[in-house]
Amino acid sequence: MATLCPHDKSSFANTSEAIVKHMHMVLQVDFDQKKVKGSVAYTLQQEASRLVLDSRNLSIHRVVDSKGNDLPFEVLKADGFPEVFGTPLQISNMATPVVTVHYETTPNSEAIQFLSKEQTVGKDYPFLFTQFCHVSVFSKTFFNILLDVKQYMLVVYYLVKILHQ
Repeated sequence: MATLCPHDKSSFANTSEAIVKHMHMVLQVDFDQKKVKGSVAYTLQQEASRLVLDSRNLSIHRVVDSKGNDLPFEVLKADGFPEVFGTPLQISNMATPVVTVHYETTPNSEAIQFLSKEQTVGKDYPFLFTQFCHVSVFSKTFFNILLDVKQYMLVVYYLVKILHQ
């Protein structure tokens, strides 16, 4: 059953048990299939037996620990919560402080928008806009992203520092 984070009422994360200190994303952009697929390795501040992450309209293929062992995972039901909250992804039986989630976007993934080259101003190349959001008033998370795109693509990443008072 889904429960909200005690420190952030817009998240299902279990920050009282597990705090993510670093994320390493390796993603591939497929303009033909209009998908982003890849993995995110989460490093925790300390070992935890389970990790709950926020997700929404993603296809989770596999979850492994730092030794490559498969870990059990479940996308929990978020009954009673607004759809905008998404669904919690619960990873269990963790024995190491690093866990990697392999996933891809779906046609229902809302934080991603593909434009064909015909929809762009120059009409030469397709365009992808995505909203990566990891905002928590409880903890700071550092991350790096490796993005595999076609050779003619330009990748621009923009980060805004948000201060909470």
